[in-house]
Amino acid sequence: MKRRPPRPIVAALVPLLVLAACSSSGGDDGAAEIDEPVTVTAEEADGAPEPEEPGVAIEVAVTADGPVDGARRERVPVGEPVELTVTGDVTDEVHVHGYDLFAPIAPGQPATIRFDADIPGVFEVELEGSHVLILELEIS
Repeated sequence: MKRRPPRPIVAALVPLLVLAACSSSGGDDGAAEIDEPVTVTAEEADGAPEPEEPGVAIEVAVTADGPVDGARRERVPVGEPVELTVTGDVTDEVHVHGYDLFAPIAPGQPATIRFDADIPGVFEVELEGSHVLILELEIS
């Protein structure tokens, strides 16, 4: 009779197997490759329901130096659904502080983040890797 390993061992091995399957051996520069646009929603990030339709659509174009037209402040009413789309010629990650939402961006591959603006305050949106401020969201 074959003995099965105890469940805690199996549970500990599953994350390791997933990491091994997800790892890649290509490229020396460590840059992530993105084959298609990525949309991150609040639901994916924290289990909260995804907003149905964007009430406020915000678009920002960036370069390695920052936003094309400079960092600006966007006002959003509390409770409104938001769709933030960032395009640019950089490979980085867009981070909405306070909501702790991230989306990868690469040349030709915009980052789109959708969430409900249900936390009042002023929140920075930045290129995470280069720490470049691209936008402030004022939610009130």
